Amino acid sequence: MGFLFTRESQLVKKAKHSKNWSVRQGELKTSLNLQENEDVIVVEKSNMVKFFIQTAASLIRVMAEIIIFALAFIGGAAIVYPAPRAELFIILELFIMQMTGYF
Repeated sequence: MGFLFTRESQLVKKAKHSKNWSVRQGELKTSLNLQENEDVIVVEKSNMVKFFIQTAASLIRVMAEIIIFALAFIGGAAIVYPAPRAELFIILELFIMQMTGYF
């Protein structure tokens, strides 16, 4: 009985892969202005520039998440502990004074 479930899951995986492949082929044919009924298989090759752009984007995203986490941690510490809260108020006051001096 276990073989039957394994076989069915393999069939389901193949069917999902085939459907995803067909949908992707349709998207590629549409983007290249090809007709859907043509017997053409479009192969999308990755290039180095695209790889570096995707890698840089993911690196920037991770750095932004780390910065947001750090700022949230500092804000939480400022809410909980009185010493960081006082320091942040001093920094905020200095920031406001400097901004009013520029404008």
